[in-house]
Amino acid sequence: MEAKDGYADDLDAWYKEEHLEQMSREPGYQRARRYRLVFQVKTKDNPTPTEATSGLTLYDFDESAKEHLGMDVKPLDPMTDWKQGFITVWVYSNRQNH
Repeated sequence: MEAKDGYADDLDAWYKEEHLEQMSREPGYQRARRYRLVFQVKTKDNPTPTEATSGLTLYDFDESAKEHLGMDVKPLDPMTDWKQGFITVWVYSNRQNH
């Protein structure tokens, strides 16, 4: 998820304070690791790399999650005001860029 300019700190706070806490309650949850794109390499074959999403989060679940992933977890549930605000900003931002 990319935050619109000026909203990166709010997205980070939401991830840390709400989203990761919600994910930690899912069956089999072990951890989440967040990565940030530091740079892109220009090469002779690719002198102008396309813009990439600047962040990636990987979630680790143990074997007990196999039966539940994609079944019991309902994306965006519960829908909080904070989450709704971010989705609105993210969708608006991405529609402007495409």
